[in-house]
Amino acid sequence: MTEPLKARLRADLNDARRSRDRLRTTVLTTVLSEVRNREIELGREATDDDVVGVVARAIKQRKEAAAQMRDGGREELAAREDREAALLDRYTPESLSEDEVRAMVREIVAGGA
Repeated sequence: MTEPLKARLRADLNDARRSRDRLRTTVLTTVLSEVRNREIELGREATDDDVVGVVARAIKQRKEAAAQMRDGGREELAAREDREAALLDRYTPESLSEDEVRAMVREIVAGGA
């Protein structure tokens, strides 16, 4: 069984701290704080699906911020937001392409399910 996403985030945060990677440390600390806030909201421990939702929301916020910064002529800040979004993207499940979804649907229909 794979390790829970929250545990993986914590382990990667510890690695980032040991290697003194400021960007990763800051981003992972922020996301884990958002996960804790979500747990308080829910009144329970966050599931992997909850954590993926928090990470996806953080990616979306960073992409929107990068677009706004580019519009404002702040390319270096936009690039930082893009790096943060790319770092977080590693923690989201891989999406299926449209062709993969179509193939799966054909397979299910052909199987009579």
